[in-house]
Amino acid sequence: MVLDIQQLKTFQAAAKHENYSAAAEELSLSQPAVSRQIDRLEQYLQVNLFYKVGRQMKLTAIGKEVKAKTDQILALVNSTTSLVQSINELETGSLRLGASTTIGNYSMAPMIMKFMEKYPHVDIKLDIKSTAEMKKSLRQEMLDIAVIPETPESNEFEAELFVEDEIVFVASPHHPIVKKEKITIEDLAQERWILRDPNSNTRKTMQHHLLSHGFVLPEGVELGSTEAVKQAVITGGGIAFLSKMTFETERQLGVLQALNVENIACKRHFYVVHHRHYYPTPAVDAFISFLTDKIDL
Repeated sequence: MVLDIQQLKTFQAAAKHENYSAAAEELSLSQPAVSRQIDRLEQYLQVNLFYKVGRQMKLTAIGKEVKAKTDQILALVNSTTSLVQSINELETGSLRLGASTTIGNYSMAPMIMKFMEKYPHVDIKLDIKSTAEMKKSLRQEMLDIAVIPETPESNEFEAELFVEDEIVFVASPHHPIVKKEKITIEDLAQERWILRDPNSNTRKTMQHHLLSHGFVLPEGVELGSTEAVKQAVITGGGIAFLSKMTFETERQLGVLQALNVENIACKRHFYVVHHRHYYPTPAVDAFISFLTDKIDL
């Protein structure tokens, strides 16, 4: 014999009304059904919960103690049920999101705000770090999902294609190279290069791409952030390569210009990644669907 929620609900109603018939009416049960539920509960607990006074059923001393605990149990059941329903309906919930520096700094925040317009009660925390650090955080279950520019080699992760990105060469509109009708990689080799640090995925991607064309990435000025690279290029200090999503504002302001370099089209893909054994919450599922439906970078 086991204790079940229906027995507790029946007992609670009977204790409230001190009458099986009234309890049966409240619960839409027959009076014999109420009596059976109370009998089973008493058998399970091995106590008498009621005693009769005329037609009324009075709680025994231990019945009063059980009633107090029953009220607490059913209140917890109801609050848990409401919580799960709210989570499923995205009236509450949380999301631990990670993103590599490029897409994290220049694209994820606007997308998060759009998502929260639809689901304002979901709590989102965005962590922006390198791709390597994102994979480490996923492995340690510190993140629900991460958006990174590569598919992890380990089979412990699952990755879903998110968006394509292009890495292009840029210069100040006042730089002499922008006046050339045709720009070759050999032309770029004559310029001062402004580079991200060696751990940058943008740098690694372009470096590999250039090497496939027989061109070795030259030495240059190394700066620790995309913003620093942009400011150096804007001053006319040299040329650089950047993700298209990182300099749209500067392009519109007319302070940076993309260079059309012959036969150099460097593209990469970003992926939504999570641990293979991770069971996503409704909030996580909704955000992944939102990302794949709202690609507008």
